[in-house]
Amino acid sequence: MLWERAEKDVPLDARRSSYVDTDRGARTVNCALHMLEREALLQAQCVRFSGEIPWELARELTVDDEIRVAGRYISGAAPVGKIMDLELSADGDGNRVASFTTGCVPGDGDPAR
Repeated sequence: MLWERAEKDVPLDARRSSYVDTDRGARTVNCALHMLEREALLQAQCVRFSGEIPWELARELTVDDEIRVAGRYISGAAPVGKIMDLELSADGDGNRVASFTTGCVPGDGDPAR
């Protein structure tokens, strides 16, 4: 016989919460996911970054240009990327907006990665 079923000393109690169900456990899982996401981005070849900018700023842009994007919702350095897609649009009310997608090479400037 290669293995033998052993009886549990203490049965699991469904009323007791596990570590993951606590606030601290949820923060631990969230932190681990962010660390994995960062590692995946650092090893990626290209990251697509999309957004919208005012029409006046995008009027002179083409897919031959690259742009630097900065904002309060972007942590770390401002990504610089080549414009992959640029769409200038206007509606009937005169609202004009430009949607863009850039291709950015991820990294933090560390050549060891």
